Formats: sequence, C-alpha cells, structure tokens
Amino acid sequence: MNQSRRTVLAHLVRAALAFVLLAAGAATAVTAVTAVPRAAHAASSIGGSITRSEVLDRARFWYDQRASLQYDNSRNSSSFYPDPQGTMYAPDCSGYVSMAWHVALGQPNESAGGYNTSQLPSISTEISFDSLRPGDLIDDVSTHAILFEAWEADHVHFSYYSFGSSPIAHVTHASRSDSSWSGHPVGDYRFFRYNNIIEDGGRVVADFDADGSSDLALYRPDPVNGSVWDVRSWTTKADLWNDHRWGGANDIPLTGDFDGDGTADMALYRRDCTNGSTWWIKSGATGTQIEGGLRWGGCKDIPTTGDVNGDGYTDLVLYRQDCTNGSTWQMYNVRLHGTIRTDLRFGGCKDIPTTGDVNGDGYSDLVLYRQDCTNGSVWNMYNVRLGGTIRTDLRFGGCTDIPSTGDVNGDGYTDLVLYRQDCTNGSTWQMYNVRLGGTIRTDLRFGGCTDIPTTGDVNGDGYADLVLYRQDCTNGSTWQMYNVRLSGSIVSSYRYGGCHDIPVSNNSVYTTA
Repeated sequence: MNQSRRTVLAHLVRAALAFVLLAAGAATAVTAVTAVPRAAHAASSIGGSITRSEVLDRARFWYDQRASLQYDNSRNSSSFYPDPQGTMYAPDCSGYVSMAWHVALGQPNESAGGYNTSQLPSISTEISFDSLRPGDLIDDVSTHAILFEAWEADHVHFSYYSFGSSPIAHVTHASRSDSSWSGHPVGDYRFFRYNNIIEDGGRVVADFDADGSSDLALYRPDPVNGSVWDVRSWTTKADLWNDHRWGGANDIPLTGDFDGDGTADMALYRRDCTNGSTWWIKSGATGTQIEGGLRWGGCKDIPTTGDVNGDGYTDLVLYRQDCTNGSTWQMYNVRLHGTIRTDLRFGGCKDIPTTGDVNGDGYSDLVLYRQDCTNGSVWNMYNVRLGGTIRTDLRFGGCTDIPSTGDVNGDGYTDLVLYRQDCTNGSTWQMYNVRLGGTIRTDLRFGGCTDIPTTGDVNGDGYADLVLYRQDCTNGSTWQMYNVRLSGSIVSSYRYGGCHDIPVSNNSVYTTA
C-alpha cells in the first residue's frame, strides 16, 4: 500500500449516516461523465411521513411550472393541477401546501383538492415563530397559507413560497419586522408543523438516487491514473456512478446534500499548506459542479459536514485541533456562499469530531469523542443554533473505540455509536441514546477486527443500520449490514469494492489532522 493511501486509511475512523467507497487515483481535473438520472418518484407515500427536503422539492415542482399554473380558489376539480406523481391538488395557497406536504385526499373535514387554510391546523402542531424549519406552515387561518423555506444566516430573515395569486411567488429576505407577508398582516399569522414531517437526518442519508435508502459508494485514491468514485444503489444494485474519475490521491472525500435537491452529492477537501486548502463539490444526481476550488480552511483542519443552520442544505464544517490556544470549529454555508461561524472554541486538541442532531431540533450539532485510556473516554456536544453545550463529559466508550452516529432506534434523535475492534473475543458495537440518557445496546457482537464501520438506512425503514466494509485483496472486499431494530443481519457478505477502497459519508470522521 502506498504512503498516501495508508495516510488516508489511518485517518479514517468512521463514516456515519451513509456510505460511499473510495478507490484508486489522483486526477485533479474535473471530467464530465453521464450520471444515472434521478428517480422521478416520491420517497414518501401519500399521507405518510415526509422529509423536509422532499416537501421543498415538491413545492419547487409547482414553482418551476408557475408560468402555466393559474391560481384558482374555486376548488372546482376541473382546475386542479397534478403533483409529481399525478395526484390532483387545488391550485391555491392551501392546496399548494397540501400538495407540498403530500397529504391524503378525501379525508374527513378536508375540502376537495386538499385542506384549506382553516383545516391545515387540524393535521399540524402549533409552534413558535423562532422554531420554524423548512417545510413548516405560516398560516392566517382565515385567509392565507404560505410555506416556510429557510432561514438566512442571521436567523432573522427568511424565505417562503406563496400561491395567493398567479404566478407562485418565492419571497426572500422576509422578517418579522415586515408589515405584511404575501399581502396579509404579519400579526394575523400563526405557525404550524405538519404532524407527518420528519427530519432528513432521521430518515436516510447518502441517497444518490432518491429512492429512500442509503446507497453504497466508493472513493479509490490513485496518484497514477486518477482517483475515481463508484456508487451503487442498494435497492436495485445498479451502478449509479462507475469509475467516475474525479479527485486527487490525498483528497478527503465526504458526501452531503449541498444543493438541496434531495440527493447526495460528492465532496472533496484538498489540504494545501502553500496555496490554501480548497473544497470541490459535485452533484451526485447530475455531475454538475457545485463548487470548484472553494478556498476555505486550514491545511490541518479536520473536515466533516452537517446542516448546522437548519436550512435543509448540508454545510461544510472544519475542526481545528490546537493544543496551545484551544481547538476551534469553522462552518460554511454553500447555499449562501458565506461563513456561518468562525473560531467557535469548543473541544480538546485530540478530540475526534463529527456531527449529528442529538437533541432532535432539526439542526446538526457538533459532537466530539475524546478517547482516554486513563480516566475513561467521554463525549461532548454543542448546539450551534442556541450557542451552548448540550452535554459535556458524557462517559461512554473505550479508549480505542471507533465513534459514529446514527438514529438506530428511529426516534428522530441522533444516537452515539461505537465500534470496538477485537481480534481475540470478537468485535462489538455500543449504542447510546442522548435524549433518554441511557444505552440502547451494549456489546452487540457483529463484525471483524479490521472492518471499517459506518451507519446508514440501507433498507429504508427510517432506522440507521450498522454497516461494515471489509477490505480483502485475496477473496474480494465485502459489506456486512445489521438491523438494530429487528436484531438481525440484512446481508452478511455483499461483494462490492476494491481492497484499498475507503467508505465515506455525510459525516466521515477523521482522527487527526
């Protein structure tokens, strides 16, 4: 194994909430290839649970056709307009929200074509203005409904969709100090959350084909022929990306939904102590370059990703270990092309960073695992939105355990996950629920002593599964997957990948700079 490959492998500790494999190469040029088209179907079922990103995808579906979609609040079925699956909804403000939420039609106390403004609260829970999240409802219950899209970086201004007249409007830089929203007094509005909406992190990640299940992906660093990505759908076993040559041999690969289209994208962090470190991001659905050489970060920073500002788009996150002045976090919003936080001082100089929504508020939290063979290993968690710690010095885990995160019990909160490699007695998993303050499973025996661990919802049931990648240059590398909810194996030996390939994910964790 060459030195660059050994270095990357030594740094990789885990890949959380999805999988991507990495294989041979060093090409720094971005080459165009043909991607498998994104599936034209809903991850949700009508009237079922739906993620925030899918709600916004559906809202954009009508918005993109606004030139031909005429407002009509008569609730006459002849004026109804189809959603992406052909279900017909009323083309007015509340019909638009009903369509975006993918509500079931023909329910008791529901108007034709979807719930009206006074009926939408019956399938929702009232919340505060400051609690608004992507896909929530802003409702003047007697006259008008609008769909909240996202906060801006200051968490004061926001954007929303409104269908109160033709064409559908997409309004940005709104705030509570405005006199009106969409022509209606701000003071008349109330705020609601659809009862069936779920956070994207609680559902599925690294989903390149939008089928509701995590996919397998590979990054193969190769300084001679050029590094390549391979991505395979776990549902269909079809190759979504095959030998896609993109990246350098020492680049650090990650994934995340940076463009907010509901599919996983590919990202690379290229450390450079001379010219400045850069990020490269490419759409996982189309191959279109999202960022090419974004200069942001230090040459020893440890990269990860997460939606720290809660706008439904994955943000870039860096952890800078510093034993002299104190370690710091940096966060960058790709959508708005600007920093979210810089020099946030939180953590020790040897802590292992990752992210996850441990308090269930829909925002990614900063998570650190501190391996300590003397006093006991601890976890520390920080909420960026509220600007304070969630838990400090949570004692859970061993001093050589490999940390990960994932919602293994399906309650919508990210759980802490550890993999303990043991060549003598057998490797085990440990899982801890921060919300309830107790263990979920301990000493779950599953895996080999050199397997690389990750988590992801491979079977699409809304629970994170345990996943292992076993590099094998003799017989062929394999994947193993375990369903914690059902306490059984999903697959014991799925052969896919090379013996130097590396699994990565939305929250790939690296131990050192």
